Formats: sequence, C-alpha cells, structure tokens
Amino acid sequence: MRIPGLSRPVKLKQVVGLADIVPTVCRLLDLESGSGRTPDEGRLELDDQTKRRLEAIGYVRGEADQQSTFDQSKEDAKDLIDYYNASMRVGYLISQRKFALARAICLKLAENRPDIATAHLNLAEISASQGAYQDAVRHAKKAIEIRPDDAEAHYQLGLALQSLEKTADAIEHYRAALAIQPGKARAHFNLGLALNTQQKLDQAIEHYRKAIQYQTNYTQAHNNLAIALYSVGKRDEAIEHVRQALAIDPSNATARENLKRLAP
Repeated sequence: MRIPGLSRPVKLKQVVGLADIVPTVCRLLDLESGSGRTPDEGRLELDDQTKRRLEAIGYVRGEADQQSTFDQSKEDAKDLIDYYNASMRVGYLISQRKFALARAICLKLAENRPDIATAHLNLAEISASQGAYQDAVRHAKKAIEIRPDDAEAHYQLGLALQSLEKTADAIEHYRAALAIQPGKARAHFNLGLALNTQQKLDQAIEHYRKAIQYQTNYTQAHNNLAIALYSVGKRDEAIEHVRQALAIDPSNATARENLKRLAP
C-alpha cells in the first residue's frame, strides 16, 4: 500500500564494516611494519583497551616489541582484514548494481566466516534490491541471530518486512534498530512511513522530525513530513518543509509537485 505523495522505504547502500576489529588490526599492522616508530625505538606502548583487543585475536598481552609472540591457536588478524576488504568490494559492487558478483562473494564470505554478520547483511540488501524480499528477510534474520545488537540488521529486516506489507512486524524491527542506535535517520524515516500507513499521523510526524533532526538535508523526510502536517491541518508548516526540501534539492520533482498542491 502506498500513500499518495509519500516516498517509499529508503534502501540506501550501506556497507557494514568490522567496526570493533578494524581499528585494532590497523594498529597491529602499524606495529608489524614499524610505521610510527623511529629506528632506535625498541618497543611501542599500547593502551589497555588495545592490549585486550590484541590478546583477543591472538597476540599475547603485554608490550609490543620485536619479540612479541603470536598464539597460533587463534586466527591471524590479517584474515579479518581480508574479510573487511572483501566486504568493502561487495559494497562497491552493490553500488554499481553488479549483484551477481556481489552475491557470489557474500556467499563465500558467509561460508568461510559463519560467525560474522556482515555477509548476511549485504545479502539481505542484494536480495531486496532484486525484489527477493523473502530472501532478504531470511538473511537479515540470520544476521540478527549472529549479532542481536546490530541496528543495521534490524533496519534491513524492517525494510524487507515493510516491502512485504508486514507493517506491524516492520515497525517492531525499526524500533529495535532505534533502541540500539537512536540517531539512525533512515530508521526514523521508514518508521514514520510505516506509521503513516497505519494512519498514526502524530507518531509518523514525530519520527519524520527526528529523521530531519539527525540528517538535516533529508529531502524525502521533509517531503513526507509536509504531507503528514498538511493532513493534520498544519498547512503553513507543511509548506515550509516543502520549501526546505527544494532548498536542498531544487530539481526535486516530488517537492515541486507538493508545493503546487499545498500552495497553489
């Protein structure tokens, strides 16, 4: 069901990186290459957090110097770097709509590292981009199973469910995403859209406003907020948001049409 004048759910490209690991492994590579040190420095002092992270991926806790040891029972940090780089390549392929190759890489990543959610998140996005929403739901649920506190996984699941017109379930997962990441503008926008389809205009307006709060140049949010405001009798404020949308993007056809409708 589509509300006239409202934008559809936003499916922006999002590559999910290994946010906790990458800073650590990048610093680790600095240690191994000797960057950041002068030739006569024998060792590099690390803060406690970095030491704990290095220990977690196999490097023995302590000061990092040329005699540092490596626990062979744990994976090499470079394997995570390889995974991260492959995920970045997938993001580029998705942006170029080269879905077949992106899917093939993701399936291999998921097979090799079933403990990391990134590949399933990208598979969810690829599936949704191709209209395979049931597959998108499956992959997003798998990502949540691996990492329950991943806001992007809940958001992707919400998008897929919303596309299947399972609005109540979509709302549940948008709210879950926002409980984890309150400033996620796209989740506020799509939650507003879902609430709008349920005719819960006051709540929809609240979330459109929050989307704009966290992303001031969010043209679609300004447009949808304008229509919702007009629907509850706030014509002047609605026109102001249409004008703001046009100030951001003067060529925006939806905003131009909305301005003709609201301020003839």
